[in-house]
Amino acid sequence: MKGGLLIILYMVITAGSFIIVANYNREKLLKHQQEHPVKEQVKQRSSLEGKIKKWRKDTF
Repeated sequence: MKGGLLIILYMVITAGSFIIVANYNREKLLKHQQEHPVKEQVKQRSSLEGKIKKWRKDTF
């Protein structure tokens, strides 16, 4: 009986610590993103599908 309670207590403490660490890391990431915003926009590469559609439209 005591062994089962210890296992359950261990699982609850482990899950709680994961939640606490995840919240701490999320706060750190948000703070870092606010302090260091992305300064330049990266141009999106054209897709192969778009190139093929353009080629078909221009060719036929």
